[in-house]
Amino acid sequence: MVLSDLVSLAQTLFPYLFERYGFKLVHSREGSKTQYRRYEVGVQSSMRIAFLYEDPSVAAVVLGTKQDDFDKVGEWVDARRLLDYIQKGPLRWKPPHEAGVDYVRASFSTLAMELEPSMPKVLEMFRSAENVADWRSGFDDYVSAEIARQYGLQKHNSSQ
Repeated sequence: MVLSDLVSLAQTLFPYLFERYGFKLVHSREGSKTQYRRYEVGVQSSMRIAFLYEDPSVAAVVLGTKQDDFDKVGEWVDARRLLDYIQKGPLRWKPPHEAGVDYVRASFSTLAMELEPSMPKVLEMFRSAENVADWRSGFDDYVSAEIARQYGLQKHNSSQ
Protein backbone atom coordinates (compact mmCIF):
# COMPACT_ATOMS: atom_id res chain seq x y z
CA MET A 1 0.00 0.00 0.00
CA VAL A 2 1.24 3.43 -0.95
CA LEU A 3 -0.48 6.81 -0.80
CA SER A 4 -1.60 6.66 -4.43
CA ASP A 5 -3.37 3.33 -3.70
CA LEU A 6 -5.39 5.00 -0.94
CA VAL A 7 -6.32 7.91 -3.26
CA SER A 8 -7.41 5.42 -5.92
CA LEU A 9 -9.50 3.39 -3.44
CA ALA A 10 -11.29 6.52 -2.20
CA GLN A 11 -12.09 7.61 -5.75
CA THR A 12 -13.17 4.22 -7.11
CA LEU A 13 -15.08 2.87 -4.10
CA PHE A 14 -16.81 6.13 -3.15
CA PRO A 15 -17.55 7.66 -6.60
CA TYR A 16 -20.86 9.12 -5.40
CA LEU A 17 -18.97 11.46 -3.07
CA PHE A 18 -17.29 13.09 -6.06
CA GLU A 19 -20.02 12.75 -8.69
CA ARG A 20 -23.15 13.48 -6.66
CA TYR A 21 -21.93 15.53 -3.70
CA GLY A 22 -19.06 17.51 -5.22
CA PHE A 23 -16.27 16.28 -2.96
CA LYS A 24 -12.74 17.23 -4.00
CA LEU A 25 -9.40 15.85 -2.90
CA VAL A 26 -7.92 18.51 -0.60
CA HIS A 27 -5.47 16.65 1.62
CA SER A 28 -2.97 13.85 1.40
CA ARG A 29 -0.17 12.92 3.70
CA GLU A 30 2.27 10.09 4.10
CA GLY A 31 4.28 9.73 7.26
CA SER A 32 4.78 7.82 10.42
CA LYS A 33 4.06 8.66 14.01
CA THR A 34 5.15 5.20 15.13
CA GLN A 35 7.23 2.52 13.48
CA TYR A 36 4.37 2.01 11.03
CA ARG A 37 3.67 3.93 7.82
CA ARG A 38 0.54 6.08 7.91
CA TYR A 39 -1.39 7.40 4.92
CA GLU A 40 -4.19 9.96 4.96
CA VAL A 41 -6.40 11.15 2.14
CA GLY A 42 -8.92 13.92 2.79
CA VAL A 43 -11.86 15.05 0.69
CA GLN A 44 -14.11 18.05 1.21
CA SER A 45 -17.43 19.41 0.09
CA SER A 46 -19.85 20.77 2.71
CA MET A 47 -18.02 18.49 5.20
CA ARG A 48 -14.73 16.64 5.36
CA ILE A 49 -14.01 12.93 5.08
CA ALA A 50 -10.62 11.37 5.76
CA PHE A 51 -9.55 7.93 4.59
CA LEU A 52 -6.86 6.54 6.88
CA TYR A 53 -4.51 3.61 6.60
CA GLU A 54 -1.77 2.73 9.03
CA ASP A 55 0.42 -0.19 8.10
CA PRO A 56 0.05 -3.04 8.82
CA SER A 57 -3.70 -3.27 9.40
CA VAL A 58 -5.58 -0.14 10.47
CA ALA A 59 -8.05 1.24 7.96
CA ALA A 60 -10.76 3.75 8.80
CA VAL A 61 -12.98 6.44 7.36
CA VAL A 62 -13.63 9.36 9.68
CA LEU A 63 -16.00 12.31 9.32
CA GLY A 64 -15.71 15.95 10.29
CA THR A 65 -17.17 19.36 9.58
CA LYS A 66 -15.71 21.60 6.91
CA GLN A 67 -13.93 23.55 9.66
CA ASP A 68 -12.33 20.50 11.33
CA ASP A 69 -8.56 20.24 11.04
CA PHE A 70 -7.00 17.33 9.15
CA ASP A 71 -4.23 17.39 11.78
CA LYS A 72 -6.82 16.29 14.35
CA VAL A 73 -8.60 13.43 12.54
CA GLY A 74 -8.28 11.35 15.72
CA GLU A 75 -11.04 13.55 17.16
CA TRP A 76 -13.37 13.04 14.20
CA VAL A 77 -16.27 10.54 14.08
CA ASP A 78 -15.72 7.01 12.81
CA ALA A 79 -18.05 6.49 9.82
CA ARG A 80 -18.96 2.90 10.66
CA ARG A 81 -19.90 3.79 14.24
CA LEU A 82 -21.98 6.72 12.99
CA LEU A 83 -23.88 4.44 10.60
CA ASP A 84 -24.59 2.03 13.45
CA TYR A 85 -25.87 4.98 15.51
CA ILE A 86 -28.07 6.28 12.66
CA GLN A 87 -29.50 2.80 12.05
CA LYS A 88 -30.02 2.25 15.80
CA GLY A 89 -28.34 -1.12 15.57
CA PRO A 90 -25.64 -2.77 17.61
CA LEU A 91 -22.15 -1.34 17.35
CA ARG A 92 -20.26 -3.48 14.86
CA TRP A 93 -16.59 -4.15 15.33
CA LYS A 94 -14.19 -4.66 12.48
CA PRO A 95 -13.46 -8.37 12.05
CA PRO A 96 -9.92 -9.72 12.40
CA HIS A 97 -8.10 -9.23 9.16
CA GLU A 98 -4.90 -9.54 7.26
CA ALA A 99 -2.86 -6.51 6.33
CA GLY A 100 -2.62 -5.05 2.88
CA VAL A 101 -4.51 -3.53 0.01
CA ASP A 102 -7.07 -6.38 -0.19
CA TYR A 103 -8.13 -5.83 3.42
CA VAL A 104 -8.43 -2.08 2.92
CA ARG A 105 -10.38 -2.57 -0.32
CA ALA A 106 -12.82 -5.01 1.34
CA SER A 107 -13.29 -2.82 4.41
CA PHE A 108 -13.82 0.37 2.42
CA SER A 109 -16.02 -1.36 -0.18
CA THR A 110 -18.50 -2.52 2.47
CA LEU A 111 -18.51 0.88 4.12
CA ALA A 112 -19.00 2.67 0.77
CA MET A 113 -22.13 0.64 0.04
CA GLU A 114 -23.55 1.26 3.52
CA LEU A 115 -22.70 4.96 3.57
CA GLU A 116 -24.21 5.87 0.20
CA PRO A 117 -27.92 5.76 1.15
CA SER A 118 -27.20 7.66 4.39
CA MET A 119 -25.16 10.49 2.81
CA PRO A 120 -27.99 13.08 2.79
CA LYS A 121 -28.47 12.57 6.55
CA VAL A 122 -24.70 12.52 7.21
CA LEU A 123 -24.23 15.76 5.27
CA GLU A 124 -26.94 17.42 7.36
CA MET A 125 -25.45 16.09 10.59
CA PHE A 126 -22.06 17.62 9.70
CA ARG A 127 -23.36 20.86 8.15
CA SER A 128 -21.97 22.85 11.06
CA ALA A 129 -20.33 22.51 14.46
CA GLU A 130 -23.72 23.41 15.96
CA ASN A 131 -25.38 20.51 14.16
CA VAL A 132 -22.68 18.15 15.44
CA ALA A 133 -23.18 19.48 18.98
CA ASP A 134 -26.90 18.63 18.72
CA TRP A 135 -26.25 14.88 18.33
CA ARG A 136 -22.67 14.25 19.53
CA SER A 137 -23.41 13.58 23.20
CA GLY A 138 -26.13 11.08 22.20
CA PHE A 139 -23.67 9.41 19.84
CA ASP A 140 -20.97 9.23 22.54
CA ASP A 141 -23.52 7.79 25.00
CA TYR A 142 -24.57 5.20 22.39
CA VAL A 143 -20.97 4.10 21.80
CA SER A 144 -20.27 3.86 25.55
CA ALA A 145 -23.48 1.92 26.18
CA GLU A 146 -22.78 -0.46 23.30
CA ILE A 147 -19.25 -1.14 24.50
CA ALA A 148 -20.57 -1.78 28.02
CA ARG A 149 -23.34 -4.04 26.70
CA GLN A 150 -21.11 -6.03 24.37
CA TYR A 151 -18.37 -6.53 26.95
CA GLY A 152 -20.74 -7.11 29.87
CA LEU A 153 -19.48 -4.04 31.70
CA GLN A 154 -21.70 -2.40 34.26
CA LYS A 155 -21.62 1.16 35.48
CA HIS A 156 -20.72 1.41 39.13
CA ASN A 157 -22.67 3.80 41.33
CA SER A 158 -20.13 5.91 43.19
CA SER A 159 -22.55 6.53 46.07
CA GLN A 160 -22.43 2.89 47.20
